[in-house]
Amino acid sequence: MPIRPENRRHYTAAAGWPQIRAKVLARATLDHLCPEVEPSTCCELCCVPNGRVVWRDPVSPQWAVVERTGWKPVKIVLTIAHLNQDPTDNRMVNLLALCQRCHNKIDAPWRQRHAATTSAQRGASNAGDLPPRVVAGSAASPLLDAKGDNK
Repeated sequence: MPIRPENRRHYTAAAGWPQIRAKVLARATLDHLCPEVEPSTCCELCCVPNGRVVWRDPVSPQWAVVERTGWKPVKIVLTIAHLNQDPTDNRMVNLLALCQRCHNKIDAPWRQRHAATTSAQRGASNAGDLPPRVVAGSAASPLLDAKGDNK
């Protein structure tokens, strides 16, 4: 998720972000988090290892470290997610080290709400200039079900 310009100041050295990020990544390095792979930093939800190329199943949350037919190779880069979407809330309980796929799934409900709000505002201000944007899905919960999909 790109950082909005108005929030960039929260992710600077002056704001202490490098130290906060290092703490979250250190927590994601614990051996017991990812028993499927050798000790390394991994996504705190799906355990995919950071910095490696893995093969992702395009229709499920599964991944593999060896090539599989029909799966896409993806280089994993962990990012830090604010679970409550507040970039000023840097409590460890609010932060997770996540791969791109898990971060996008966690943020999806908020993006949908934001898109719906933007569409409503655009519809009110442009009154007929542009068709309203259709937002599919529900923004009910940021939690993942057993398949890794939004509930």
